[in-house]
Amino acid sequence: MEMGYKVQSGGEIYQNINSLAEGTFVLVAAEGYKKEYQAPPQPVFTDADLEKQIHDALTQKWRSTTVIRKVILTEKEWRVETNALGVPVHKVLRVYAITNPNPEKYTPEEASHCYATPYEVKREYAGNGQYSTQVKWHSSGGRDNYEVECQ
Repeated sequence: MEMGYKVQSGGEIYQNINSLAEGTFVLVAAEGYKKEYQAPPQPVFTDADLEKQIHDALTQKWRSTTVIRKVILTEKEWRVETNALGVPVHKVLRVYAITNPNPEKYTPEEASHCYATPYEVKREYAGNGQYSTQVKWHSSGGRDNYEVECQ
């Protein structure tokens, strides 16, 4: 089987056109092995209504690929974002969610892993210093996503 890839190192380019191995393998953990996980983020505060709104907004956005298991409020203050004229557009809150891949789209092995996944949610500016009460997904990332124990 031929492979064609190039690796550039220090200005030199190398090409490997022959595979080193073919086939499949199974990785088996030693008896008594227990994977160690990082702790999930700790909430700065809890608010059941806000957590449900965020859960619903994230589920609506990511339902085809991701199961939102739990929302963790890791910041208390909403950050106001403005346009080029300084007019508020929306306010943003950074949160984490405990997620796992959707078992309808991924293998049982893939779907059995859980992750602490960073998200930002927003409330649109409604005018006159008021913001919508509806929470929407704003962005993902900006902070590390890492595996945690499924709870």
